[in-house]
Amino acid sequence: MNYKKIDWKNIRVQTQKVGTLLSSMIMPIIGVIIAWGLLTAFFIPTGWTPVEPITTYIVGPTITYLIPILIGFLGGKKIYKSDKGGFIGAASTIAIIGGTKLMESGYYGFETNLGIQFLGAMIVGPISAFGYKHFEKLWDGKVKPGFEMLVNNFATAFYIMVAMMVAMFVVPWIVYGLTFILNGIIDPLTKWKALPIVSIFVEPAKPLFLNNAINHGIFTPLAANQVDDVGKSLLYYIESNPGPGMGILLAYMLVDKKQRANASSSSVIHFFGGIHEVYFPFVILKPILALAAIAGGVVGVSVMQIFGAGAVAPASPGSVIALFGVSAKSGSAYAGLALGIASSLATSFAISVLLLKFTSKSKISKKQAIAKMTEFKGKKSKYVETNQLKNKINMIVFACDAGMGSSVMGAGILRKIFKENNLNIKVINSAIDNLKNVDADLIIVHKELSKRAKEENNANQMIIENFLDKKQYEKLYKKIVKKEKK
Repeated sequence: MNYKKIDWKNIRVQTQKVGTLLSSMIMPIIGVIIAWGLLTAFFIPTGWTPVEPITTYIVGPTITYLIPILIGFLGGKKIYKSDKGGFIGAASTIAIIGGTKLMESGYYGFETNLGIQFLGAMIVGPISAFGYKHFEKLWDGKVKPGFEMLVNNFATAFYIMVAMMVAMFVVPWIVYGLTFILNGIIDPLTKWKALPIVSIFVEPAKPLFLNNAINHGIFTPLAANQVDDVGKSLLYYIESNPGPGMGILLAYMLVDKKQRANASSSSVIHFFGGIHEVYFPFVILKPILALAAIAGGVVGVSVMQIFGAGAVAPASPGSVIALFGVSAKSGSAYAGLALGIASSLATSFAISVLLLKFTSKSKISKKQAIAKMTEFKGKKSKYVETNQLKNKINMIVFACDAGMGSSVMGAGILRKIFKENNLNIKVINSAIDNLKNVDADLIIVHKELSKRAKEENNANQMIIENFLDKKQYEKLYKKIVKKEKK
């Protein structure tokens, strides 16, 4: 019997896509979520400066209605690619909020607390918009001129009515099941003080660009409910802790002279800027360093858990400044956070130094490295060589998962090189999912994300491993100039 080989590469890519969808529903409104966290820290009865009307009329409605509806709107808009999809997602979200409250009231014969509906909004927003995309095909192009608006409005209204009823009476059961499963995993880990073991899975997944799927798809919905119940959540800190990554970067600065400059510049952006993607290439360069990240994560979360650290909102980006900014108000919480970051950094650093010093160094040639990457990707990569550049490049696009972190920094470096040399080429950054709308002559993308970028836009690619490596951009500039002179 022949068994089909599991395509782990495709599974990783599909998981990245799910993570991108989930993060696209959270990242644009992260400021609103943090604002709610700050309002909570200051004005609820146990806050710094309690103000009852703010608690009643702002804090409660914001977390119960505003944020879930915004999530549903963004999810619908992401799928349908227009405001109409957003409106459908928002309408479905208000219905599932009502449906979960109905379930909590004992309407079905039992009472349960489903909490804040971040998870429900993440489900009904995209799904309701996806259903409408197919529903509108029933009359698309078949309506007589002059009746388009009438048919569109009433057909849309009918669909929204049905979608809202489904969201109210059916989807809450799905949310109930998922919440039961997720809480069944997280609650015992929290109760038994075993939450640190989650780092065993989180830290190796981050360099594979699965961090958004973990942080925004799992931790954020669960953490929001914990904050609503007890006023803080350690889940917000598990993925966003900069300690493990910082330890790896410091180890490179100490041990590896070749990578010292890159690690040094990356460390500031990683620790204070909160852009963790800058340390991912250093782990990919030597995958065994994932052990150091795991150890750092486990130790850091353990210390935070012992001292009762926790956040009131997502720490995004994962800057040490942002982590303290959203911390729960108490001396032990602040102390636990500081010691947790420090201990995770020290643990990761010590193990990374040993691994860098006493494990064999890679001695493969560039040709072998390209062949290895081709095997990893499953297809040949298009590297930027002189004969691959167009005669005239008008736009270069840096692409990353969310289009907000590493691609911004890479674009800034290349833009500065072009400006200093009076080269008039437009350089922008973009989320991978938005590449189909960009008229790019060249796309610069990390090797882990190359396949997804190619699916969205078939433009020529420059595959990189480190968005902060200025030398590769200087080489690109020289190739462009040389090509234009021909």
